[in-house]
Amino acid sequence: MGCAMTLFPIIGEAASLVQKVRKTPTNSLAIVSQAMELMEQLRQWQVPSRTMFEQPEDLTSEIQHSIQTAEAYRHAMLLYLHQAVPEIPSEPSEALARKALMSLASVPLTSRAIIVQIFPLLAAGCEMMAEEDRHWVANRWDSMLLRLKIGNVSSCMKVVQEVWERRDKFEGDKAERTMRRLQARGIPNGDFVPPMLNPGKRKAHTTEAATEEAFFGGALNDGGVDQESRPPKAARRVTFDSNGAAGVTINGPMTQRLPSPGLPRQIDEVVVNQLEPEYTVRGKLHWLGVMEDWQWE
Repeated sequence: MGCAMTLFPIIGEAASLVQKVRKTPTNSLAIVSQAMELMEQLRQWQVPSRTMFEQPEDLTSEIQHSIQTAEAYRHAMLLYLHQAVPEIPSEPSEALARKALMSLASVPLTSRAIIVQIFPLLAAGCEMMAEEDRHWVANRWDSMLLRLKIGNVSSCMKVVQEVWERRDKFEGDKAERTMRRLQARGIPNGDFVPPMLNPGKRKAHTTEAATEEAFFGGALNDGGVDQESRPPKAARRVTFDSNGAAGVTINGPMTQRLPSPGLPRQIDEVVVNQLEPEYTVRGKLHWLGVMEDWQWE
């Protein structure tokens, strides 16, 4: 992991800050400021040139495997910081977790690099909601356990499974309470499906605008351009948070580009994405909360 020698000092500072957060009831201005600086360092960090590293002697490993593992750590730490200081604009938890797991998935199980992948698999694996994704995470733990044969791997796997169970119950209870409130208001069971919020997210008021004309009140059509001749436009999703601030997300075909070396990274979706308290590092639905309950810290 020599390719991450400049990344691990940032990770160490971030981990220390998270421990500080867990000892305080709320995040101070100093904590938010320090977290913002660390997040920006993690976002802009890039792997040094591959020409600086020699090919590993282990024939099962490649330089690219270490690079992908470093990227998994980077996204896992961004997720960790977001869960500690959700006041800072960030990509959603699931998006950061998926990026970390995508990096891990690109490393074959035969590679020696998997022996240092415990933390990103733990931090990101807990965020998976789909059964298929959870199955992949569980299989990855099984494969890692066969390779390492140490108790830490088995313990981490149990923590992830406990987080899944707690979150499933939490979301199920929340949906049931929502249904009971709707029934109390006289809404028939079959006539309404309650919206499912993404796990851990604050409630938001949303409205859909299918075109730019719908969102801007038709002002863009003043020039007399034939609407039928225009190319189809991406849908916009306008989100209003509890403070009345609005954000616009364009839902349409996107082309992903790899960042050019030496250029600042582009952040896909950075929004103020407040988490419910139980999903933060202080909560019982976080893997740190499980470890604390089990006295495994």
